[in-house]
Amino acid sequence: MTIAVDKSRVLVVGDERTVANPLRHVLSIEGYHVRTAAGVTEALVSLSEWRPGLVVWGLSATLGNLDEAMSVLLGGARGTIVRGLTEKNLVIDTLLPANPGRFSWGGHLGKQMQLPVVEEIERSSTTLVFVNVRSQAEAWYQLILDAAALAKTFAAIEKDLGPIDLLTNNAASFYAIGPIWEVDPDAWWGDIELNIRGTFNCCRAVLPAMLKRKSGRIINLTGGGTGTSFPYGSGYGTSKAGVLRFTESVSDTLEGTGVSMFGMDPGLVRTSMTEFQMTDAAGRKYLADIEDLFARGIDVPPALAGRLSVEIGSGRFDRLAGRMLFAARGDQELTDHEVDDIVARDLRSLRVNGTPDEHPYTGSRER
Repeated sequence: MTIAVDKSRVLVVGDERTVANPLRHVLSIEGYHVRTAAGVTEALVSLSEWRPGLVVWGLSATLGNLDEAMSVLLGGARGTIVRGLTEKNLVIDTLLPANPGRFSWGGHLGKQMQLPVVEEIERSSTTLVFVNVRSQAEAWYQLILDAAALAKTFAAIEKDLGPIDLLTNNAASFYAIGPIWEVDPDAWWGDIELNIRGTFNCCRAVLPAMLKRKSGRIINLTGGGTGTSFPYGSGYGTSKAGVLRFTESVSDTLEGTGVSMFGMDPGLVRTSMTEFQMTDAAGRKYLADIEDLFARGIDVPPALAGRLSVEIGSGRFDRLAGRMLFAARGDQELTDHEVDDIVARDLRSLRVNGTPDEHPYTGSRER
């Protein structure tokens, strides 16, 4: 049973009736701000219908409008607010990185802030730390380039939480925007390194255990430039084409092992990366069509990639191992016949059109 909630919908994969047996309590932590609570409320209403008597708890250390928040969380139902009565002397401190850099979402803030946060905690008897969730992802962003540290992390995950059955390589970099004679060479190469080396490192870290178990699936996210030219995003496009070639090559070596690897295009999703492209000077100059696409409604809900990931993880698309699936183009609805046709026609893969047949070469042919 899988339940995924985003800001606009609740997605349930499996038979919802199976929720009724184990589910007794739901805890929502800082998840019911009035402006973003629609998906949470919808999910809780659905869960309450499937499980009468469900107990819902809300936990917040930031909200001032608790009565309104409780009403939103419970969908207007009656509830009780529990408050502490002990007065406390509060000191609010804001920690900022010494060198935030140009690309604040680019993966260095989380790592840079580790020591200042630890020092702040050690100076106080009790500390409540609020961080942007993305800062946790930023630490991973750096980690995936360190193969040794990454291997230790995956080993710790398997030890504490059990085997990794499905790995989705989603981290990506797209800094270098524009013609190659204008972009920062280090930024261009950084896109290549993070997108390909990071994917390589993560796959290499999880594959030995998967191969030992003879079970596991890996999804490598592709993107713009994978199958077509990307003139002003040559680093990113080259890396994503490389990711798909890497996916097919490794998939061929995994044949018969019980482990599968796939490419997946999530579609144009509004993220920190696309927001940067619409605000950066080079992005506005060379990728102006992105803002236009969003304005025309080409704004793919991230839940679609999540839904397709669940389907891939279930084994439904194992016959398409090594190929690319599309989250935003209806692949969730592919029939068995359509899957067979993709395989028979060798679609969803990188090929050079018009490649001539190989001929014996004796060295006597004039050029």
